Amino acid sequence: MKNLAWIILLGLAPAGALADGPAAHGGVPLDTLTPSGMQRLSIEAPAAAGRPVGLTFGEAGTPEVRMEVFIGRDGAEARAVLEDWRRTLVRPPPEAELGDGGYGEGPLWGWVRDNVFVAVQRVAGEADAEAIAARVDEAVKAAPAGAATAAVIPERVLDDAQLGDDPLPLPLPSGLVAARVQVCGPGYARSTRDGWVLVRTDPGVVTVRVLGVDDRLRVTRGDG
Repeated sequence: MKNLAWIILLGLAPAGALADGPAAHGGVPLDTLTPSGMQRLSIEAPAAAGRPVGLTFGEAGTPEVRMEVFIGRDGAEARAVLEDWRRTLVRPPPEAELGDGGYGEGPLWGWVRDNVFVAVQRVAGEADAEAIAARVDEAVKAAPAGAATAAVIPERVLDDAQLGDDPLPLPLPSGLVAARVQVCGPGYARSTRDGWVLVRTDPGVVTVRVLGVDDRLRVTRGDG
């Protein structure tokens, strides 16, 4: 019986190759987004291309600020994500003069700057979410033009002869800071001390697809 499993993978490495044509901002450097006095606690790849990357920041391991960042191919794509984000809120904040337009008040801010959507939310503590949003907007403004997406990661189709009986090492391309791995077929992916492996559960063909995020928060599209 076929199994479908999504596994979140996290790691840090240099940026990988690029794909697609130039956009106003070819991503936003990850290290420019950390609020002053905080550390980055986690990076979460989106469940699908076309959705934001999730970031969590805080002090002493305690989450205090949550961000969502989406790199669109153009401003229209980024604005569509902004409006989708607003529709998910029980009490959407009022319109705000931030970036090219958005919404914000108190602990919650969301806006678009050119082809980039960002949301900032204080989830604990006393951080000034508005000030953090303003600093992040400056980082987006400073981000150079370039490709809006990371390079496509080709899917792998593995048969019984390739899989064998032992767990199969599942190396990911360098340059990813986060990823989701989709395993379709009789198997699943799991983490080990030496990296990720693919474990089969029954005979049959297994397909592995990776949706990756690079260190400019660009997401793979296409086969990913």
